[in-house]
Amino acid sequence: MTSSTTFLFCPLKIGSVGLALIAFLAQAQSPPRLLPDAIDLERVVPEGSMVQLPCPVVADPDTLFFEWYRDREPLDAFADEIYRVLSNGVLKIKSVVPDDTGLYVCRAINGFGK
Repeated sequence: MTSSTTFLFCPLKIGSVGLALIAFLAQAQSPPRLLPDAIDLERVVPEGSMVQLPCPVVADPDTLFFEWYRDREPLDAFADEIYRVLSNGVLKIKSVVPDDTGLYVCRAINGFGK
């Protein structure tokens, strides 16, 4: 079997700060698939608000592990109380600030690999 990669881009605007590009990446053997209604969205997010970014994949949730990256750097959701990854893969950002602007990547991994 070969590996599969799927991208979904979602612009995110925080207050009057420029546009951020959010990308969701699902990659695994017997790959998780993007949800049928996973389309490009534009969201205007007020500074200080709580944001939830979905990782819109279809797969057995009991076999998935989710990793999130911001500007190609891994987010440590266990060490940083600002970011949390929920069991369904959603990245929850506690209170957005302009510094949260960036390229976010979700990677869904199952027991077959990345």
